[in-house]
Amino acid sequence: VSRFLFYPVLFAVLVPLYGLKIEGRKRLRGPAISVMNHCIYLEWFFLWHAVRPRYIRFTAEQANMQRRDAGWFNWLLGVIGIPAGNPMNVAPAVSAALSRRELIHFFPEGVLKERNQEPGDFFVGAAWFACRHNVPLIPVAEVLSERKAGMLPAWWPPKVTLIVGDAIISSEVAREGERMRH
Repeated sequence: VSRFLFYPVLFAVLVPLYGLKIEGRKRLRGPAISVMNHCIYLEWFFLWHAVRPRYIRFTAEQANMQRRDAGWFNWLLGVIGIPAGNPMNVAPAVSAALSRRELIHFFPEGVLKERNQEPGDFFVGAAWFACRHNVPLIPVAEVLSERKAGMLPAWWPPKVTLIVGDAIISSEVAREGERMRH
């Protein structure tokens, strides 16, 4: 439903407004886990656009699923809620999505850092799931470019470029005898 109702409207408004460019789009294949810095509120749409026509599942704090203003939209998008008390309770949903060959996205910083271009410390959950299920971990960088001063109001959104990196395969980076946690 959300693919047909919301995508065309969001595409028509957001792609031109943010001057969205995507480099390495073909690398976003599933089953896999993607990770990206979280520096504006609309990254989920930019990734949704990047993987089209394929399906992407997002993860978010369970509290976002219960919000009155956006919880229903997260539900329509099929967002996987991560419980605050025990985040590993999300494991069955992630496993099921990977078995359906879906791409799952984590914002491993956990919180939005408005227009920040310095990635913060990552929670290890996304990498753990990639290792556990032996699927690629796909890094995505979101680069924000401010507009030329004086051309647009200060509140105008920055230009956005998504750069999709090469997949990291856990079996290729693991050292012999090393525990998956490391």
